[in-house]
Amino acid sequence: MKKVIVGFVSLFLALNVHAGDKLKEEPHDFTYWEGCWAHNSDKQVNIMGMYYPSFPYKFHGYSLQGEYACDSTYKKYFINRNYSPNANFTILSQEPEWSGGVNRVRISSTSTDRDGDITEYTWWVNGVENSEKGSILSIKTFKGGYYDIKLKVKDNGILNIDPDTGKWLNDKERYFHQKDTIEKTVYLLPHSCEAPCVID
Repeated sequence: MKKVIVGFVSLFLALNVHAGDKLKEEPHDFTYWEGCWAHNSDKQVNIMGMYYPSFPYKFHGYSLQGEYACDSTYKKYFINRNYSPNANFTILSQEPEWSGGVNRVRISSTSTDRDGDITEYTWWVNGVENSEKGSILSIKTFKGGYYDIKLKVKDNGILNIDPDTGKWLNDKERYFHQKDTIEKTVYLLPHSCEAPCVID
């Protein structure tokens, strides 16, 4: 019981400085279609304010068959603002007396994003990238000891409306994603098996 208490007291030894929760800005030029020619017609159709429509594109009864049908574009300049996510994690559970013969450990992301959500997780254990890509990392260890755990998270970016046209920027796709990374050294308990010891 004593070693269990010591182990949990020593869970987090080192905490690296990271850039989470910082407001970042990025300039972005968006290209608008300005005038297009309808298919098999001399009629020019104004679709000003449309971002990169997929073709064939129908507009007010006219059929536009390809980018070649559009003869002019213009650009608008925006400053995008997005808070970076705040990467963090904690040990969710340890099972040092698991009958499978190892300590089953679950580490959970506690990362946050003040103006959005976390959409991507990348984990490293002792410098090796892990195959798990969700918010929970599972580790099995027999000897236990100190492990370097690194987590990189990516937010879901931003989604803005052009105040002049009322159109979604970037065709309603989120953009300007931010990332944050944190690394900690954690102590994982060794497997223990009290007599009578039964291993599945």
